[in-house]
Amino acid sequence: MALKRVWTISMFKHSRFTKTNVPNNKRSLQHPDSMQPVSKRSKGSQLDDSRWEAELPTLPNVNWLDGKSKKCIWFEKPEGCKYGKKCINTHVVSPDFSVSPNIRQEEREQIFDKKYIHTKELVDLAGRRWYTAAFYNISEHFIVYAQRGYSSRRNSQGIYLYPSREEAITALEMAVYASAHVLVGRQRLAPTQQSHTKKSVTGNTKLFRKVVNANLSNVFIKIFPGQHLPKTAWHTSCSDEGLYTANFHSPAIQEKGAIYRSSENGGKYENGLWWYRDERSAKASAFVQFLKKAAANGLVSRNMTKAINGNTLM
Repeated sequence: MALKRVWTISMFKHSRFTKTNVPNNKRSLQHPDSMQPVSKRSKGSQLDDSRWEAELPTLPNVNWLDGKSKKCIWFEKPEGCKYGKKCINTHVVSPDFSVSPNIRQEEREQIFDKKYIHTKELVDLAGRRWYTAAFYNISEHFIVYAQRGYSSRRNSQGIYLYPSREEAITALEMAVYASAHVLVGRQRLAPTQQSHTKKSVTGNTKLFRKVVNANLSNVFIKIFPGQHLPKTAWHTSCSDEGLYTANFHSPAIQEKGAIYRSSENGGKYENGLWWYRDERSAKASAFVQFLKKAAANGLVSRNMTKAINGNTLM
């Protein structure tokens, strides 16, 4: 006699919010069904969502991370937000999976920074555990929620839930990559920084040129006497077009491993990163961010040209 499996209609029992590190054993990001909407997935790859919607737990707020900051309503409009990334409110991004971003492996860790990952665990009355994830870049003021994925289930609110935290984070990673050009195309960057057509932009040109021509090791020592700047503090990447981007891992004890990335100083913005024609400019752009932080902490003058003891930096 054939047995019929009976599913218990379950309701939301409880949820727990956690900040999560990236799992080391993530599933492949190239699964053929992982980027397809539910209606277009191959037969057998997805259970009937209409049944699962009634059983999956729900959340008090669909955008469950929005409560940590005020949501920008202008970003969702066709014209986008005129303040760009300088907006004091948070931009909630809807990924565009129709575009396959060409992101090099070494760039992925820079874009999908694990410190911005948050997960939420839900347990239904049947004892099943479900997970969802979100990427909240505090410094850039934008949020991306996990969407789609081979093992995803959508509840009645349209929230994508996953049977494991690892699968939720894997889906989130693809969503973040699919959001890179959306952030630019919807005026996520300030008007003078638009680079959807890969136009060059200009930041603080005078300071930037000084940094390009300066001995950065000497500048660092003037800010942090008794400490030195090793070559290993620099991590650079070169694109297929011959452009460079850089990360500066500050060795200063006081900074506790702070990382500064190339930013807007005459470079090109593409796939969530700023690129420069030469490695020295890419490094200088990252070092400018380091100087800005030093100025904010009172370690250098406001114009970032002198140390606190009055000595000229460059």
